[in-house]
Amino acid sequence: MLHPHRPPESPFPRGRLAAAPLRLGTLAAGLALALPAAALDYGPFSLNGFAKAEIQRGTNVCTDCQRETGENRQRLWADDIAYGKRYGTETTHVTLVQPYIGVKQDLGGGFKAFGLWSQRWRDGNVDLPGWLYERNAGVQHEDYGRLAIGAMTTRGWSVADYPYGTNVGVSDAWGSSGAGYGLLGHAVRYMTRKLDFFEGDLVLEATYDKGNRGWKKNKPRFWEFYGQYVKGDLVVDAMLQDTRNGEPVAWGHAPFGGLTAFPADDDKLGSALARLQAEDPMLAVDRSDETHQTVLRGMGDTHIAVALERLARKFGVAVDTAPVRVAYRETIAGTADVEGKVKKQSGGHGQYAVAQLRVSPLRRGEGFAFVDAVVGGAIPRNLIPAVQKGVEETMVSGGLHGFPVVDVQVECYDGKYHSVDSSEMAFRTAASLGLKDALAKAGVVVLEPVSHVRVTVPAAHQGDVMGDITAKRGRVMGTEAADHGEHVITAHVPTREILRYAVELRSMTGGRGRFDSMHDHYDVLPSHLVASAVASAAADSHR
Repeated sequence: MLHPHRPPESPFPRGRLAAAPLRLGTLAAGLALALPAAALDYGPFSLNGFAKAEIQRGTNVCTDCQRETGENRQRLWADDIAYGKRYGTETTHVTLVQPYIGVKQDLGGGFKAFGLWSQRWRDGNVDLPGWLYERNAGVQHEDYGRLAIGAMTTRGWSVADYPYGTNVGVSDAWGSSGAGYGLLGHAVRYMTRKLDFFEGDLVLEATYDKGNRGWKKNKPRFWEFYGQYVKGDLVVDAMLQDTRNGEPVAWGHAPFGGLTAFPADDDKLGSALARLQAEDPMLAVDRSDETHQTVLRGMGDTHIAVALERLARKFGVAVDTAPVRVAYRETIAGTADVEGKVKKQSGGHGQYAVAQLRVSPLRRGEGFAFVDAVVGGAIPRNLIPAVQKGVEETMVSGGLHGFPVVDVQVECYDGKYHSVDSSEMAFRTAASLGLKDALAKAGVVVLEPVSHVRVTVPAAHQGDVMGDITAKRGRVMGTEAADHGEHVITAHVPTREILRYAVELRSMTGGRGRFDSMHDHYDVLPSHLVASAVASAAADSHR
């Protein structure tokens, strides 16, 4: 096979080591032809590209030919072919044509402007309708590096695709693995100059893409970091992609756009979920303002998977899924007397407010209490509500660990004001600073939600299920006999421990157990689990 020249943006000639994967299936005959690229230059313009034709004969691959879809291959009837499905040897072919049109212009002072346009045609049609492989422009300097803006291929794809992967033929396996996104439409990419590193050359690169425009809720985001080290014949490529709310993909050069096929679908999610729930009463949809998640609940993983497939197929809305977040909270551990003070002067009216606060814990579940104990006009009566509002806003925004603050009493017993510089904003800020100081001074405890769980299992599995509940830090409240030789176990279990309980219970009971749960109360999270809860919440906030 003849390999084409590399696209003009690549910083180095290629050469790397890789292991060829094993390919399953029977190949009867194959023929491939690749035409070499011939670069043509005309003034500042250049034309490059490649053409490839491939024909092969082999057994057909049909994912829906199996009569019993997903049946275990060890069973005798697993190989039965569905009626009307053809099975046998067939010929497949593909032709690829892709030109690269580039332009460069010397700007003086070592700076050069450049542009690149490229599109790929597969069997005479545009490879991915609506997407270009390259349409970007930028500027480069031998000392400052290279900056490009526009549509471009990611390194995760272009390194595998050039030329058709490595010389041991791993590009198809790489591209089919779903290893990452491959085409970007609104990207910004910066590449450093060649850096001396361990007697070789090192190039570092960062790429950002904000995805399709028009998003209101599920805004997409794409980052890719790439590095290449060259020393003699040794070439090492390393790349990392970090994305949020991109389309689910199963092949390596898929485009990165957004959570659904079109930004307009972002607003269709609510109505589509409502219609889905109307058709299937066993589904439940709720929106958590605390964790900012839309939660779809069903009878198990398979039920949810089928519902999501119908959501995409029937209503045209593809969604990204994530584990349900646990709504942690925190409260003050003791009593603290603090002073919240704001004093700013920058010409004209300033900001001045002092609020003396006593913050103490309440019993679990009592929420919040504000006590106005100011006497003698230390704080004017019309500014006392501003103190309460400042405290409430800070409780909602989060305490030391970032979780909402609950079960506290705040007593405002003294303060100071200025007839000119004091305002509602000043006292809201002073109260906020005072509460934060009190939480830091007295310490906080993290509270976790605890669910009331009813588990119905055959009598033979009762001991295993009760032991599992205890291992999950749960407390068995009681058991009772039910019909048909079953037992009902009632327990209080931390919510974080039962997020995957449907799967776990099915495994323990051979599919014969069932349960229901509902939120019951909040309790103190053991101190050795606080760090993991904070880290999990921080990771969720960046998704």
